[in-house]
Amino acid sequence: MTNARDLITIETIDEDLRKKLSALLNTMIPPNEDLGVPGAGDDEIVKQVVRSMRAASLQRMVDGIEAIEKSTIADLNRPFSQLAQEEREHWFHMHDLARHDFVRTMGSLTLQCYYCDPRVLDSLGVEPRPPFPKGFEVETGDLSLLDPVRNRGKIYRDTG
Repeated sequence: MTNARDLITIETIDEDLRKKLSALLNTMIPPNEDLGVPGAGDDEIVKQVVRSMRAASLQRMVDGIEAIEKSTIADLNRPFSQLAQEEREHWFHMHDLARHDFVRTMGSLTLQCYYCDPRVLDSLGVEPRPPFPKGFEVETGDLSLLDPVRNRGKIYRDTG
């Protein structure tokens, strides 16, 4: 059960941490002007990510961001949040950060919040609304594409 003291608001974090979080999220999902979509570091998406966290998660986020900042200072003499987008992406991949639990957890949460943003849904041609009660139209596809799955047979064992 959620306690009021466990809820995080955007006001809980300071501007410096918000900028660092924004830099990290924009590295994960950068803005795309051609498509007219924001990056995941957009203020509204950052707010949604923070709103989705509990107090314990916030502390892990702070620790993870500070570790990344310290590491880039050691490597490049500059904090991660002050690097240009291309430099952040290069450093991120050079250090294989996508394998770190902190980054994977943040990535999952970021994706959930990013694809709920109305601007992103609009760019995908999806009406920004809940799927129920109206539902969404699903185009009929080529069901023969499922034949390899059907022909594979069971990949589970019966329990009963």
